[in-house]
Amino acid sequence: MYPAIFVGASALTTLYLLTVDRTLLERRMRGGPAAEKRPAQQLIMVFTSMFIALLVVPALDQSVSNSSTLRRRAPDPWVPSS
Repeated sequence: MYPAIFVGASALTTLYLLTVDRTLLERRMRGGPAAEKRPAQQLIMVFTSMFIALLVVPALDQSVSNSSTLRRRAPDPWVPSS
């Protein structure tokens, strides 16, 4: 449900900017560390990109079941052993 809401909101915002302020949309499409003018801003953008990658990559690993932690499961301390 969340991805559908996110894509829908992004599409509506993009369509709105296409009709109302095309120059603003063009400026917003040029992003990332290369688009920044000052070195401090470039550094902040690099660290922000790395932080986002640190959140996304483990989530993708978990979702495609490549994670080795899924194969080794710790015993549940609340279930009595027989």
